[in-house]
Amino acid sequence: MSSFSEYGPSSMSWRVHADPTSLVGGIRALLLQALSIPSMVAVDTFSKYHDDPLGRFHRTTMFVAETTFGSSDDAMRAIDSVRAMHERVKGVDSETGVEFAAGDPHLLAFIHNCYTDSMLDCYSRFVTKLSDGEKDQYLEEQAQVALLLGANPDEVVTDHRLLASKIGSMDNLGVVDATLRGFSQLKNFPVPSGARFLLIPWRIAFEGATDSLPPFAKEFYRISGDPIGATLRNPVVTGLGFVLRNYLPGHPIYRSAKYRYYEGHSKKGVV
Repeated sequence: MSSFSEYGPSSMSWRVHADPTSLVGGIRALLLQALSIPSMVAVDTFSKYHDDPLGRFHRTTMFVAETTFGSSDDAMRAIDSVRAMHERVKGVDSETGVEFAAGDPHLLAFIHNCYTDSMLDCYSRFVTKLSDGEKDQYLEEQAQVALLLGANPDEVVTDHRLLASKIGSMDNLGVVDATLRGFSQLKNFPVPSGARFLLIPWRIAFEGATDSLPPFAKEFYRISGDPIGATLRNPVVTGLGFVLRNYLPGHPIYRSAKYRYYEGHSKKGVV
C-alpha cells in the first residue's frame, strides 16, 4: 500500500475542511450516500449509529480530521482502521435481498464522490465561489484517501464537471426503511441534554444540506422544492459559518497541525 502524502496549509483540503460549513457538507454527503441501497443496508446492519449516533458522528469527524490535518502516520492509522472494518462488513440484506460489502471498490468510489461533491457544493454555496482549478485541485488531493481505502481508481472523480453525472448514474439507488430511519435521525439528531442550544444550529445545518441536494436526491426523499425558503435560509447558514469561523478556534487536530507546520514561528504568525 502506498504511503500518505500530507496536504499542508496551502492545500484546498485544509481550506475546505477547516471551515465550519463543512458540517453542512458532511450532512449532505450522508444523505446522498444513504441513497445507495447496498451502502445503507450495510450501515444499518453493522453500524451502532442507532444506539450511539454521537459516537458514530465523532468517529466520522475524527477520520476526516486525521486524514486532512494529521501527520502521515496518523492518516495511515485511520485509513488502515477503516479498511479493517470494511473487511468485516459484508452480507445479504434480508429485506431487499441486496448483497453488500463495505470494501467494494465500486461502492467506495460512490461514497467518496458523494463526499467530495458535497464539500465543494457547500463551500461554494455558503463561503465563496471556487474556481474550476481550485475544485479540481481539491478532488485530486482527496483522491488519495479514496484510493488508499480501496476505491476503484477509474471511478474516483477528479474533474468536477463529471461529479454530478457520476453520482446520479450510480446503480442500486433508492430508498428503503433504513434510509428513512437514517434521514429521520439526522434531522432530529440527539444532541446531549446539556447542549440543547445546539438544536437550532443543527437544524439550520440540516436544512441547508437538504436545500443543496441535487434534484434526483430530493425526489427520492420526497423533498418538495422550496426556492423561497432556500433563498431565506442560505444567508443564515452563511452568517452562522462566518461567526463560527471567526470566533471559534477550530478542531484541536487542526490547531495542532498549524503549530506543527509553523513550528519556529511566533504564535502571532500562525494563521
